[in-house]
Amino acid sequence: MLKRIRQFLLIILVVGIISCDFTKVPSDEDNTAPIAMITVSPSKGDTTMAFVLSGASTRDNGDILQIREYRWDLNGDSVWDTDFKNYSLYVQHFPIPGQHLVLMEARDRFGLSDTASIFITTWGRNHDTSSFIDPRDGQQYRSVRIKGAWWMAENLNAPATTKYCYSNRSTNCTKYGGLYTWTNAMNYAITDKAKGICPTGWHIPAITEWEKLFSYLGDTLAKQRLEVGGDSEFRMLFAGQRSLNGRYEFQETVTTFWSSTKAAGENAWVYSLQKDKDNLFKMNLAQTYGLSVRCIKD
Repeated sequence: MLKRIRQFLLIILVVGIISCDFTKVPSDEDNTAPIAMITVSPSKGDTTMAFVLSGASTRDNGDILQIREYRWDLNGDSVWDTDFKNYSLYVQHFPIPGQHLVLMEARDRFGLSDTASIFITTWGRNHDTSSFIDPRDGQQYRSVRIKGAWWMAENLNAPATTKYCYSNRSTNCTKYGGLYTWTNAMNYAITDKAKGICPTGWHIPAITEWEKLFSYLGDTLAKQRLEVGGDSEFRMLFAGQRSLNGRYEFQETVTTFWSSTKAAGENAWVYSLQKDKDNLFKMNLAQTYGLSVRCIKD
């Protein structure tokens, strides 16, 4: 009896196997092209960074086996830099700062393909730093060269006819630098690149010099690169401001720098940066605001 039961179960198993359809793997006729997708880690970094490019997120709803090959165009020139390979990862360095267009083509086992693209942003490493002493008061300042221009890597804290310290505390001037009206920062000059209250051999940057700095660093990346801990060594602090009503505001959330470029009426051009935003805010403000000063070398 037991032997018959075993034979019966074996017959059922064999019939089940025979009845299974193993031909459901799609053929050329019902296959669809894959949908290419690229991811990159990290999405931005300096020119020493190794970027891991991946096509693993590519989908192919027409092929349950998900067998694909990948090739890469690493500089966006429409010329493929690699042959098709069956692995989805590629590691690449980008030694030149800027935005880099990367394309990937994913091809399935039937020869259908799709292409995806992604932009990667890189910036240069900057280790060209120095320091100098202001002979007027013996104060030492860090400095950094960015795209050929030497900038102070600290806010100015020099004597002036009128200098404000945030909340009227001298310790804030020591840490964040002084807050100056435009007239005092410029030492009553009104021309672009005036020396103002900068040390000899330095001047108040024109608005075009600020724009050149931000453009080089990448407008959407400049804030994070300029602040303390960023790769530019500019060491920007969010120093706050003294507003028209004499109120001190926005320390640790906003910093605003004077330029030497006069605007219409009694205003001057400034750039303002906020801790919680990547935007750069170019504005013309009343010259009586108390704002931060950075000097740039002649």
